[in-house]
Amino acid sequence: MSWFHNTKKTWEQKGMSWYKKILIFIFGVLCCFGVFAAGKYAIIYIQASLGVISESTISTVSKNIGKEMQKDMYGNVNILLLWYWWGSHDWTYLTDSMMIASRNPEKGSISFLSIPRDLFVENPVTSNRSRINLVFWSAYSQSENIDEATKTIATLLAEITWLDIPYYATIDFSWFKEVVDTLWGITVDVPERIYDTTYPNEQNRGYTTFYIEKWEQILDGDTALKYARSRHSTSDFSRSQRQQLIIEAVMKKLLSMQDIMHVNTIKSLYEDYTKMVETNVSNTEIIGMLQHIFTIKDMFNFGYTNICSHTSYVWSKAWCFLYVPNRDAFGGASILLPAWATYNDIWFYDYTKTFAQFISANHRFLKEDPNIVVLNGIDMNYAQSLGFGRRWFANELSTKLGKYGFSIDTIDNADFTTSWNTVILLGTWDYNGTLEALWEFITINEVLTGAIQTGVDMKVIIGNDYLSGYSLPFNTYK
Repeated sequence: MSWFHNTKKTWEQKGMSWYKKILIFIFGVLCCFGVFAAGKYAIIYIQASLGVISESTISTVSKNIGKEMQKDMYGNVNILLLWYWWGSHDWTYLTDSMMIASRNPEKGSISFLSIPRDLFVENPVTSNRSRINLVFWSAYSQSENIDEATKTIATLLAEITWLDIPYYATIDFSWFKEVVDTLWGITVDVPERIYDTTYPNEQNRGYTTFYIEKWEQILDGDTALKYARSRHSTSDFSRSQRQQLIIEAVMKKLLSMQDIMHVNTIKSLYEDYTKMVETNVSNTEIIGMLQHIFTIKDMFNFGYTNICSHTSYVWSKAWCFLYVPNRDAFGGASILLPAWATYNDIWFYDYTKTFAQFISANHRFLKEDPNIVVLNGIDMNYAQSLGFGRRWFANELSTKLGKYGFSIDTIDNADFTTSWNTVILLGTWDYNGTLEALWEFITINEVLTGAIQTGVDMKVIIGNDYLSGYSLPFNTYK
């Protein structure tokens, strides 16, 4: 009899009691951190109890017993991560952190898209307008059902991003630090110093000072939680980035073999999970996920922001598809709206949808991330006949590309004029993913190779064909 059948019989005889706990723990950590990596704990347990050491055996078990998780049109598994406080806090069920984690099993990549808490929306529960972090609270107050409340905000986020979001995990901030301490801390390369004198003090409902220096360091649970939550010293956008850094650090710790060999650690993490996570991912889907554990390679972090320029590639920042409207029109509230949305049309989600779809479809480009020079090969007289300088179009394209995460080094005029749009590859790296992504912004007439150039991986030369079908007013968004 095969090992698979022996194992299946053992599971049935034991009623899956211990195995079920292990699997529940796995998808708890999986959903909690969105890294689709915690299945290694199951592997360690199987090794310890049944003597299984082969990755191919684990893959066989996963394929035969497990069930594949639902994928979207790009082959991604999407899961909504909601972080909030449970219990008697004044801020109970306010989702101060919302992320959509998209994992592509075939590419071995994961992208995180953070949703700002101050995004102003039409609340589907109350039919009134509010910040998006109130939607989950409104839905739960009405239904007192986590599943219904989560599906309500997932439906709204699907409208904002145009992503299919069949899975969710809710995570309680109150127990998060226990997980980090169980892992004996996490290593985070803190990108900037924080000195926050108004961090909430839960004991006396006042404030305390949170301070952290800029360098790579090991954070315990309490420090990691404060680092993730502090918001008065930096923007909500940078706060989302910090939360993503915490997720990445936990992922790396979970994947570190020396930290998961101890059964006591597994038990402790399972106990932490039962206190802090609710999810709709099934046990069989987690078993099916195990076959992809060894393929995790890349993780990408994103978040909608309003910090950028719409007219200059130099000041244009990635992911800028929001803006801060005049507060007087919204009763003095400090809120965020999607680009080009107005007081009468706050649900204009064209660009938030486009961006979410772009990063979901282009994981390969995100990994390649070439340094690009944009050159203007448009005929000067032709450009002037349209009322623009020759370099204007290179700036316009570069500004647009920058919003979608392309790394633009410089722009300039080419030494020649051309009708064709040309891409010149300057190295030996495979940039097919980037070429596919560029096609969403510009028709590429030819692709050439050139001599390796220090600091530059690719040149994009735009010709007269770039203006084909162009119409005023020019839109700096896609």
